[in-house]
Amino acid sequence: DPMNCWKCRENRKCEVMCAAIGENGIAQFQVDLDDRGLSGLERVPENRQSIWTPVVFLYDAMVRTLDDPKVDLLSIDTEGTEIEVWRGIGNIRPNIVIMEYNTLGKPSNEVAVVNEMEACGYRVVWKNALNLIFTHGQ
Repeated sequence: DPMNCWKCRENRKCEVMCAAIGENGIAQFQVDLDDRGLSGLERVPENRQSIWTPVVFLYDAMVRTLDDPKVDLLSIDTEGTEIEVWRGIGNIRPNIVIMEYNTLGKPSNEVAVVNEMEACGYRVVWKNALNLIFTHGQ
């Protein structure tokens, strides 16, 4: 969301990248004008503004913005594109991953998320109505 990106730039000292995370390219980002927190690449809210935005792999964003792309905790909440975002992480393996599996207005993605994460050496350690928490290699 470009408005939130500019707010981050005003309030943070680190580099802020105004881009969506997914497969490299350009895509239409759907800004939910009623609840900007529900905006995303796949969501199509009734009251929306479509904005063309650059899209980058998660790994590329991490390498560009972090001195050391070692990550202890990663939270992915992208309103339906969580698996696609995860697949762009390259060889980085955070110790803990929080991933939304139940996006409002969409079918649960729990089985697909668990299968994807287990295939990468993670196991579920906690679950609530929307998110799963995974740990790596333990």
